[in-house]
Amino acid sequence: MDGLCFPRSSNNSTSLMHLATGIIESFIPGYEDVARYMTETFGFDFNIFVSAAAHIVTLLAALGFLWSRCRTVGLDYVMSSIHFDERDEMFTTILNWLAEQNVGKSATKLKPASNQPRQKQIEELEDDDGFDASELFHAGRWSTKSIPLYELFFGRYRFWRGCRLFILERQRREKVARYADEENIVLKTLGWSTEPIKELLKAIKTWEFEQEESKTIVWSPQSKDVRRYQGAWRRVASRPTRNINTVVLDAQQRAGLIADMNEYLQPRSYRWYASRGIPYRRGYLFHGPPGTGKSSLSFALAGLFGLDVYIISLLDPQITESDLSALFSSLPQRCIVLLEDIDSAGLERDQGSSKNKKDGGKRDYSEHTESITLPDEELTGGISLSGFLNAIDGVASQEGRILVMTTNFPEQLDPALIRPGRIDNQIAFTLAKKDQMREMFLQIYWNETDPLETITYDINELEKLADQFVGAIKEDTFSPAEIQNFLILKRKDPHQAVQDVDAWKCEVLKAKESGSNVVTGIER
Repeated sequence: MDGLCFPRSSNNSTSLMHLATGIIESFIPGYEDVARYMTETFGFDFNIFVSAAAHIVTLLAALGFLWSRCRTVGLDYVMSSIHFDERDEMFTTILNWLAEQNVGKSATKLKPASNQPRQKQIEELEDDDGFDASELFHAGRWSTKSIPLYELFFGRYRFWRGCRLFILERQRREKVARYADEENIVLKTLGWSTEPIKELLKAIKTWEFEQEESKTIVWSPQSKDVRRYQGAWRRVASRPTRNINTVVLDAQQRAGLIADMNEYLQPRSYRWYASRGIPYRRGYLFHGPPGTGKSSLSFALAGLFGLDVYIISLLDPQITESDLSALFSSLPQRCIVLLEDIDSAGLERDQGSSKNKKDGGKRDYSEHTESITLPDEELTGGISLSGFLNAIDGVASQEGRILVMTTNFPEQLDPALIRPGRIDNQIAFTLAKKDQMREMFLQIYWNETDPLETITYDINELEKLADQFVGAIKEDTFSPAEIQNFLILKRKDPHQAVQDVDAWKCEVLKAKESGSNVVTGIER
């Protein structure tokens, strides 16, 4: 035992101190000289002070990490949560709602809103306060009224609703894919039940309804490149709801259409269809000359029943038959699907495709348009009639939707496309009748609820002017769009409209007889 020699602890401490000093010196050149100077000047080993400080910092960091982990695990154990990713319908709605609450208004970390501008911002722009109608409009000065929209940045936010605390976490996860990072939202609250969160979501949904009750939301297919990551549909517009009475249509026909659609949308109708094994779908064909209000009626019906409008162009080269099936299967349970000008979509039976290839790879659409041919390479992404029919009424197609197809030439449609079960009701639109022209005249000049009207007319006087206006025009001659366009040009003076209608009528008829699209001699 006496022969054994153990190094003293002080020597070990000194060695460790020199080691620590060497490590610090490698990161902070000149540290060793500063430490030696401090030791010689103040009489204590400066390395001991630095070492103690390093130990304290390390200990605090470890305790902080342990506390964070324990708190996270502990809170997750006593809290319930609901998760949303950016493709969920409620994702943007929650962010919009929070932006209007105290937590959003007092937040110190915001980011520009990534969603489409909300209708509130658009209405602020359309407010004409401070603008003189007698002056030239300037878009730059007008756009300065718009306040940029912001939403909460990524992080954790706490807010109270009643006596309950909620926590919202907006998270971002980097994706390997080429597109934007994936975002998600987590709503949490204390307790082992998600019912309080569900009640909050109901309140948020009610808030959204109140914000957009008088709006019609328009959706279109998402770009094919991002459809996989951001969903099949994207919101493209929010437009004021159109009053159904402003659509020029026979009153009896309009009432019958509203009653038919209302009966179909009732919740009990779903059970009726299901109990009888009938697919719960409804299809309408709006046909008639251009400018007679087919698309306008579609949007007016959407506003009347509070439905969103989903627009699909079958001529979109990015949409294949499989894409079309995916779009229809991802529709919400209640909506209007609008397919405009279905006669020009180029839908043909499959056997026609082989014939076209035998003819040199060209498909002729001369029946619908003039001198348009498509080479083979442009046909690869096209939609055949059978592919379209499988999409709209196949086993994977969403039930509850309303399909509206418009056409100027119903006789050119394939019978399979408009057979009962696919098209349940056909609405014919005609050129303007006498009563329709009279109704349009009164709509343009009589609006007692418009606060912006500076000139008002007596209703009795307007009715007399309307009779004079209608008497000057032969019915079934002009489309409602043509008459409306003329009345808009003369919207400031109904007397001027009556005075100029004969000249306008002659110019339009002259252009039509000569086959010209140019109408001259019409002034405001």
